[in-house]
Amino acid sequence: MHRAGFFGLVWVLICSAPCLAVAEGVEFGWSRTSADQIRLDGYIEPDSLLNFQVVAEGGFKSIVLNSPGGMEFAAMRIAQDPRYKDADIIVSEKCLSACANYLAVLGRSLSVDCDSIIGFHGTILRRHPVLRGYGLSFLGNLNRKYKSQSLDQWYKTSEQETRNLFKARGIDINLLFYRNSKFLKNFYQLEFDPDTGEATQTISQNGVWVPSEAQLRAFGLKNLTYCAPVDDEALRARIGRSAKNPATLRDYVWHVGP
Repeated sequence: MHRAGFFGLVWVLICSAPCLAVAEGVEFGWSRTSADQIRLDGYIEPDSLLNFQVVAEGGFKSIVLNSPGGMEFAAMRIAQDPRYKDADIIVSEKCLSACANYLAVLGRSLSVDCDSIIGFHGTILRRHPVLRGYGLSFLGNLNRKYKSQSLDQWYKTSEQETRNLFKARGIDINLLFYRNSKFLKNFYQLEFDPDTGEATQTISQNGVWVPSEAQLRAFGLKNLTYCAPVDDEALRARIGRSAKNPATLRDYVWHVGP
């Protein structure tokens, strides 16, 4: 039996969306493309914060993101860099999960063209409690890679820390919770045993929410250039043009807009 809380906790840390292709010849991780621009390609991993700090030395004016997501903690720490709030953010191909939660929305401006996707699918913040058993044991194994602070301490302080960060940047933190509160029922199946009265909750499909332009503006993004897909069919077509294997989409649910 699977529990929605545990799965929600895990999937924001390790990409659960189809991992779209990174352009050939592009170096994974953070890299510098010009005197004024840096970029991220691939997963946000335990060493991404240090990698960012090294590459960002000397400053930057814009950041290109092409990431399926990864470690939420590392993404938040990168976005906390005081230089980040003054950077123009450009999504190239995709920015999903932890990339969308923090790196896409906490800069000076955001640009997403018609061939790119920004997608959200939850957060580990306490508003959506998780099982403290093997779910947190899983996180504990990941957290040890940071060698910075205990998982429990970060988990206790993460929501207030994130609230402070979002408030300082003028972004409504409810952006992180919208996907769970709006679409969670679409991604799980609840079955009842008529003999025992027990309920079993199973994962039916993973889900990624792609906001409309109006939604992003309502959550506080003002300097926004966004070519959003008009509906779910258009979104799947956009993903299909970028995915190495579009057939993998059969196991996922993608939603556009409200």
